[in-house]
Amino acid sequence: MRLTLLVIPAFALGACTAVPQQTVSTTASPEPIAAFEVPMDPGLIRCSSLTNPNALAAATQWTIGQARAGVLAGRVAELPNEGNLAQTFTAYCAENPNNTVRAAAVHWGLAS
Repeated sequence: MRLTLLVIPAFALGACTAVPQQTVSTTASPEPIAAFEVPMDPGLIRCSSLTNPNALAAATQWTIGQARAGVLAGRVAELPNEGNLAQTFTAYCAENPNNTVRAAAVHWGLAS
């Protein structure tokens, strides 16, 4: 009886280590997003880097943070919409690829 009680957990553990069977997917996998290392000061992100979605997200979040500080200080009337801000960045940076995120935010009056 004791031997049976010792063998059952061994079989249970053996089942846990079995490799699951892989299924083959016929759909194409999406292209991986290139990694982007955000600098310590996201305001220094170059406009030319905003083609990367991770850089655009970091720039948008940084600018919204600057706008929040401006609202609290009384410099900015209202917070921009995140989606609109990302579109505005894309349009601005298409015309000014050598500028930084900080320069764009200052241009719009959202940062100082």
